[in-house]
Amino acid sequence: MVFGARPDWKTPRRIFTIAVDTLEVTPLTAPQSGDGDASAAVSPDGKKLAFVRIEDAASEIYLLDLEAGEPQRLTFDNRSISGLAWTADGKEIVFASNRGGNSFMLWRMATEGGEPSGLTGLGDGAYWPSISRAGNRLAFHRIQKDSNIWRVSARGLNASTATKIIASTQSDEASALSPDGRQIAFSSTQSGTREIWLADAADGGNLRQLTQIGGGYVSQPSWSPDGRSIAFDARPEGKSIVLILSVESGATRTLTGSETNSIAPTWSADGNSIYFGSDRGGDWQIWKTSAAAGGEAVQITQHGGYEARESSDGKFLYYQKAGYFTLGLFRMSTGDGEETKLFNLPQLLSIGDWALTDQGVYFVHLYDERGKAASTPSINFFDFANGNIAHVVPLAKDPLVDPGLSISPDGQWLYYSSADIYNSDIMLIDNFR
Repeated sequence: MVFGARPDWKTPRRIFTIAVDTLEVTPLTAPQSGDGDASAAVSPDGKKLAFVRIEDAASEIYLLDLEAGEPQRLTFDNRSISGLAWTADGKEIVFASNRGGNSFMLWRMATEGGEPSGLTGLGDGAYWPSISRAGNRLAFHRIQKDSNIWRVSARGLNASTATKIIASTQSDEASALSPDGRQIAFSSTQSGTREIWLADAADGGNLRQLTQIGGGYVSQPSWSPDGRSIAFDARPEGKSIVLILSVESGATRTLTGSETNSIAPTWSADGNSIYFGSDRGGDWQIWKTSAAAGGEAVQITQHGGYEARESSDGKFLYYQKAGYFTLGLFRMSTGDGEETKLFNLPQLLSIGDWALTDQGVYFVHLYDERGKAASTPSINFFDFANGNIAHVVPLAKDPLVDPGLSISPDGQWLYYSSADIYNSDIMLIDNFR
């Protein structure tokens, strides 16, 4: 039996075998970085293993000879892969990928290498293929998803008062308001690949595309205090890097290198520095570098860090950590580096699900104190003054993994992204060959 597992939360996932008679567990793969290995599938003759290796937001297919040898990389797309299956003759692999643009569809590729070809006539939104042993039937999972950006009052009314600000038939998420509250930057796939876009925050008007990365995951826009620049992360070559673009000209420059991952950039209060999460030291920590020149970065946290925001007076750094045993929000004094955990509840789960103010933190609430899913997702508020958590507004639908929670400078409005359409079906194709 073959399965994937993570030995501990700091170690990338590996592929293991378990002997049915003795229950002895043996590791087959040992990735050194990223999220690790998943989607393992043994060839029909039992001699090879195909699996997906996930490095940040990019996935590639690898083949492993089960008798001897190291895993050999089969794809070089720097895109995402969601599931794979062997054809009955063992000569090809069918897999789900967005290698052709934004939407996922099914592709087939010879195990000897070469260029993948798309399976025509199946449409978009195809995931997790499975092929019958006879090889004449193909099943797959079809998902229809449409995410949009909404605005709701921060005064605690109800979800029915929310207004859709950014809407398309594609993914619109990871919103960030400009310092004056007049514009909203966000990540969108409206052009076919994920890019950073800009629109009026009041009604979504004056929509324009800012970046031309052309592939890979592009997200997490963050405005400079003067409103002239936007930092964001992208994965043009596999590893995540931080870039800065000029809002006026659209010119983009690279701030961090691609040897390791750098994610979720945010600006210091004075605009001179940029904080970002990175695994360059082995573990995920918060680092800081010059916003103007980049160059050598300085490690800020010592006990883990993933996404950070500096207080408006520059005295504190608020951040979250990677790993299910360190969920919550932490605060560090920029003076002496002393760390304090503010949340003792498993509530902050992903990048972009909290917004910092001088009075406290707004955050997306999905789980209770026992880690169970909340009956109704909501936006809550943690008050710095008394340490209490107050319910602000219920959400009509579950927010995305990257909700991009953002608050207007006057404290009146909260912006977030949600999947307004999310349907799934199992599809079956007869006479597959």
